Amino acid sequence: MNLLNLRKNKGISQQTLADYLNVNQTVISHFETGRNEPDLKTLIKIANFFDCSVDYLIGHQAKNVLYLDSYTPTKIKIIEELKDLTDDESYQLLGYIARMKDIPLSEVLLRKKD
Repeated sequence: MNLLNLRKNKGISQQTLADYLNVNQTVISHFETGRNEPDLKTLIKIANFFDCSVDYLIGHQAKNVLYLDSYTPTKIKIIEELKDLTDDESYQLLGYIARMKDIPLSEVLLRKKD
């Protein structure tokens, strides 16, 4: 299951996810360690939270596919333009996004690591 990686990549705690699912933090820990497995309804809720497929969440799909149907046309255009940016331009864009959100750049970068 890719739950631990998804959670770390999004930069959220087990408690934050537990609050969203209305369960105890221990339940999330057990999901991540494989001690327990979520039921189908919970899998769908987790997949929706992380904007990924259930297949990716449970490890049956190698890549996390981006489902564009959940994005506005403007956001889709932004995503399309990203592929042509150099690494330096991408970093500059992240800085701009951090300033727009009035958060430190490190916070934006930490969400994408691991």
